[in-house]
Amino acid sequence: MLSFMDQQISLGSVLGALSVSTISLQIVNRCSNVQVVGSKQTPEQRRAGFASTFAEIEASRWLPLGLFAAGTLSAVVTPHAPLAAFAATSGVLLRPRRAVAVALLIWLIDQASGLGLRGYPLEQLSVTWALVMGSGTVAVALLASQGPGLRRRSWSGHALWSLLALVGGFLLYQSTIVLVYPVIVDGHTMGADVITGLLRQQLAWGGALMLGHGLWMQSKITQTASISPAKSPGEPGL
Repeated sequence: MLSFMDQQISLGSVLGALSVSTISLQIVNRCSNVQVVGSKQTPEQRRAGFASTFAEIEASRWLPLGLFAAGTLSAVVTPHAPLAAFAATSGVLLRPRRAVAVALLIWLIDQASGLGLRGYPLEQLSVTWALVMGSGTVAVALLASQGPGLRRRSWSGHALWSLLALVGGFLLYQSTIVLVYPVIVDGHTMGADVITGLLRQQLAWGGALMLGHGLWMQSKITQTASISPAKSPGEPGL
């Protein structure tokens, strides 16, 4: 499983995945700045627009449904869904309760996929690993949801916390596994190549999810500005 992953993903993808959140969101930010200049928005108006759009998408039913759909797809097309990536992304983009609920649903689909599609045995060892992975998933979602308010008010704050949540979430998730690994000896290996492969997978999926959310955000911000463009200070009203 993991050797296949290592063969398919080169070292360059690590660097690309590490920066995909910050670079892609900064590109979106530059597009936003171009639009903002045209609409004569002040920095305060831009922050307010970002915050209101973030809250609107966060409250939408489509965001958790989209995350759940992507998580289900990952559970089908990969040996294991990148649970840390989905938990971290859910924590960054959703309120804590919704984030934990989405992360747990993806974890449940991943377990069902393993049992139903890949024929994993339903035995004590499998259940133990499933509970460990579930605990790590919940911990990552809760950690990511505790980010600073700046992530809801600006592109730069959002991009920074997204990257920190993805990397920190992966480390936290792997820590839960490392803690029980000496107790559960079942033939799995945890070498540096395995950890690197898992990190690439988590960052690639997490970066793609963050990019999709960023494009959705910018689309709504642009749409709102085109409907009701802001007036510059001192500009007379109608």
